[in-house]
Amino acid sequence: GAGTDANVFIELHGAEGLSSKREKLDTSKDDFERGRKDTFFVECSDLGKLDHIIIGTDGAGLGASWKLAYLEVINVQTNERSFFPCDAWFDKKHG
Repeated sequence: GAGTDANVFIELHGAEGLSSKREKLDTSKDDFERGRKDTFFVECSDLGKLDHIIIGTDGAGLGASWKLAYLEVINVQTNERSFFPCDAWFDKKHG
């Protein structure tokens, strides 16, 4: 995908509930750059098997457009993996 300087947020939804709030994904100044894989930790109660996620940006900054190829969520307690293909743009031009 293409990179962004906007703030990115995620909400996880599973069989046992949803993450308590929209979590900002941020570890450094250069997160979400083109061609990179970034890793983030979201702490929340056990959600059970994940069925969907909500992810988006605030559209802030000069390089706000972002194309997300996919998202993989790994439960570090159980090592269960959930894969969410996306291949979508997040910006005002593409909706």
